[in-house]
Amino acid sequence: MMPRANLKKRSATFRQTTLRVNSMNSQNEFKIAIGPDGQLTAIYSDSLADLCEAGSAVVVRVSHVEPDPNGPGWIADLGPINGPMLGPYRLREDALKAEMRFLDKALF
Repeated sequence: MMPRANLKKRSATFRQTTLRVNSMNSQNEFKIAIGPDGQLTAIYSDSLADLCEAGSAVVVRVSHVEPDPNGPGWIADLGPINGPMLGPYRLREDALKAEMRFLDKALF
């Protein structure tokens, strides 16, 4: 979830917390930034499904990991939030990791 269209470094008024979620099938951890107005921002994972159902959630796509149109490999396109194009990476998994590192640093 990221309700803002542009990527901006969070101010000191945002509070970050890391939650650990245990379910019967898995154990997951995710970060949530809590804004001064109580708005939550997180990188979506299925671990957040119950939380999203508990309130009114808006899920916004902030990036795309796609095959590199210029050759073999993968790119992470952060264009939807006016971010950079990362890559190319030989493996899709590497592009996904780079995408997550960028979003983690930018959002939290």
